[in-house]
Amino acid sequence: YMGRSRDLKNSLVSALIYPAVLVLVAVGSILMLLGYVVPQFTQMFADFGQALPLSTRITVALGEAVQSYGWVLLLLVATGAWVIRRQLAERASARRWHAWLLRLPLIGDVAVKMEVARFAHTLGTLLANGVPLLAALSIVRDATGNYVIADGLEQVALSLKDGSGLAEPLAAVPFFPPFAVHMIRVGEESGELQTILAEVSAAYERETQLTIKRSLSILEPALILVLGAVIAAVIISVLAAILGINELVI
Repeated sequence: YMGRSRDLKNSLVSALIYPAVLVLVAVGSILMLLGYVVPQFTQMFADFGQALPLSTRITVALGEAVQSYGWVLLLLVATGAWVIRRQLAERASARRWHAWLLRLPLIGDVAVKMEVARFAHTLGTLLANGVPLLAALSIVRDATGNYVIADGLEQVALSLKDGSGLAEPLAAVPFFPPFAVHMIRVGEESGELQTILAEVSAAYERETQLTIKRSLSILEPALILVLGAVIAAVIISVLAAILGINELVI
């Protein structure tokens, strides 16, 4: 069980390495252009005294801001990371972050499917080893990585204490997929809940892998286009001013 959970988590981390490296390299390139390359042309533009195009003026202003206040940007990033880390350490704040995460396109879909796969696999493993359903659900709730879904499972446990089945209260858990609820209902009615949970776990693990691949196939070209366009805009704005100076000299 731990091996399968680790493999699922590692597959997500491995898939995100390339986009993360791509973003870091692109952001570093943009900052280098603005903070080092663009200021090399600023004095030349000032010497000619020619009115610069709007795009060049914006680029020069950004370059001066990065050069003069780059440390402020780094401080803001570090402070933001510290604040987020502190909030994630508190359950109430972390729950709001988790709810926001689940609403994100692509990322939220992957997070939901990972949690459902973990829920089904953990619950099925516990039931197969003789743990009563109510105790097993309590363990699953504590093992859930998303507080929104964990709080929903707590309500499911309360409903079970009142004599309810598993599928009906699961339908009220935020973001819990209707297909998983339907399959669990079939498992309850047929007396094959453990088997159905194993099938649900396997299905959502496959869905997680497939969603990650599809998301990356969209995300990677989009990142390349957007970041490439930003770098190209910086270069073109500088070249526009240089070409204007050349025409003035001729």
